[in-house]
Amino acid sequence: MKKIFIILIIIYLPLNVFANEMNMKISEAENEIRSCASKNLKYSSEITLNSELLDELVYKAIEKKKEYSGDNLESYKKPETNVMLNVSGNTEIITINIHKEIKEYESFIDNIILNVNGLYCYIRPIEISQKANGAENIKLTVNDSQNTIAVYNGTAAINTAKIIAVALIAVIAVYIIFFLLFAVKKAEFREGFSKKKIYVAGIIIVVICFCYGGALFFTDLSSFAEENRIKITENNTPVFDISYEEANNSNEIKGVYIGLPLYGEDFSPEYTAVWLKSDDNSESDRVIGGNYNNIFDIMKFPVSKNGKYYMKNNRREFNDVNRGNTDLYEAVAVLAAKNILNGKTEGIYGVDDTVTRGEVVTMFSKLLYLENSKSGSSNFEDVSSSDWYFDYVMAGRENNILSGYDDNTFRAGNTMTRQEFVSVIGQVMENRLGYAVPDDYDNLSVYNDNETIAFWAKKYVSLLEKENMNIWSDKYEPAEPITRGEAAILLYRCYMLIK
Repeated sequence: MKKIFIILIIIYLPLNVFANEMNMKISEAENEIRSCASKNLKYSSEITLNSELLDELVYKAIEKKKEYSGDNLESYKKPETNVMLNVSGNTEIITINIHKEIKEYESFIDNIILNVNGLYCYIRPIEISQKANGAENIKLTVNDSQNTIAVYNGTAAINTAKIIAVALIAVIAVYIIFFLLFAVKKAEFREGFSKKKIYVAGIIIVVICFCYGGALFFTDLSSFAEENRIKITENNTPVFDISYEEANNSNEIKGVYIGLPLYGEDFSPEYTAVWLKSDDNSESDRVIGGNYNNIFDIMKFPVSKNGKYYMKNNRREFNDVNRGNTDLYEAVAVLAAKNILNGKTEGIYGVDDTVTRGEVVTMFSKLLYLENSKSGSSNFEDVSSSDWYFDYVMAGRENNILSGYDDNTFRAGNTMTRQEFVSVIGQVMENRLGYAVPDDYDNLSVYNDNETIAFWAKKYVSLLEKENMNIWSDKYEPAEPITRGEAAILLYRCYMLIK
């Protein structure tokens, strides 16, 4: 009898741990897309995103979003309204037709997400509407010529696990039934321990086993399988050929993002970046960066240009960044790997150096994947096309990240103060990430010198304090120049908000 229960415990515990881990993943994913309405589709070669496909989902997504509005949110961040299409197919080339009707949803839907065999495609109607320069229909094609998605989509592995789990439970059930029918009849029991009780206990165990196996078998775990990754090694970096076409041949398509599934044991997501292969062999491949989503196991990045994309380790070390300072080391290491930050010289970050306006607009342009879409003069008297920060100043001005002064100068060499830098982060959180600034600034009382914080900066300082992003204690010293080390930590905390 003892042996049987020991066997039951040995088999049950791994299954229970497996189920708990998967249920936790499902719970996290539901929280991530909690305002999302979804639909399962099959495709042959093309998908067309139009009102016929989206109307019902948009309505459901808006209704779901209402459940999370009001004072129930722990954070100031508003929940996004998303529509997810889980698409399954067997072809290596995925073509997504983004119909012009997509623009009609810009005020209702934040993202239309397609999960195609584990590869995620994000469509942001508001960005397409604002940035597409009159484009009517957009055709996005992703060519997985190495069949990477099909190999690592995780469905087969997880279904196999389900079958094994149910088979094990069936074996246990049969074994228990055999024990009850044959072994118990011949057993001699002590006083007060009847055969009836043994039968009842056995039946209960059998029912629990079958219920457990059934729940595990019918739970959809395929989208959250651990095998849902691309395996990357030094000698194996899968390449995805991504391209788009639209009616007026515009090069100004914004609002299309790809999430590549990840990845191999040799790399960590923090230090791996998405790269765009150079068209010209004389030029170096371009680092795109990418934001890692640890719930879906994807690296998300914008499709700004047609070409071949791949992922590769881009870890960089700086001699003046102390590993003992965990916050600083992690911030600089991750942001440098994503090409958001660079050193002052080779191997030197410049932790204690001050930060200029030119550096700040460069940091945030890279963080938000902003590109300069205009050529010619910057319209700033002190910025010319030969300056290294020209494209970033133009992108920052176009996207309201950092404006110039009243005398039509940008003053790229001016240092930034703490409150100025925090205000830029606060504006990004408010205008791009959906955070609402606090109505009062009572939480600033933790700083002895809170009265010295400029009135125009208080709402953003208060927002960062609310979200536990500020890095100073006791004294804020808002007018002090911010250092590159301080800026890196704050920028990294902003980076972590972008999924």
